[in-house]
Amino acid sequence: MTLDEAKAKCAGCHQPGGSGAGVWSTANGTEADWKAFAAPAKSSVVAGRMPLGSPMTADEKSKLIAFLDKLLAIVPETGGNSSGGGSTPPPVVTKFTFETARVLCVGCHSASAPQAVRESPYLDTLGQWVQNKGEIRKQVRSGAMPQGKVMTMDERNALLDFIQSL
Repeated sequence: MTLDEAKAKCAGCHQPGGSGAGVWSTANGTEADWKAFAAPAKSSVVAGRMPLGSPMTADEKSKLIAFLDKLLAIVPETGGNSSGGGSTPPPVVTKFTFETARVLCVGCHSASAPQAVRESPYLDTLGQWVQNKGEIRKQVRSGAMPQGKVMTMDERNALLDFIQSL
């Protein structure tokens, strides 16, 4: 997949004024813009949260994930090595910021989320996170949230640490 093909999948929502602009507004931007957001974008694609309203075939999803892996410098290994092929696992997030944490939630917990998946409380702003800190922490700790995201224990602990720091 090329940058232009990826833009076609994402820029409809993730551009200024789009429904996903509050999460990321530079999908119509440069490769550098994409590199800066590739990790959370990949997480959302793998979990099936994105792209909203633009269903992809399994082949299209694989190509988009491979494109994001390329931006993240995760290059699939080829046969003939001791690991037996496969791809390098994505980097583990060990520290969350507001922007990297909120991308896990605003697909559903946002005033701009599609009506079919919109859930309360909204988590568009840092203030909303602070106001709902206890419930967010409880849901993350239980594994109920973020929905559709398989997190390693290190990632879950890092997210809980971020929530606790609010």
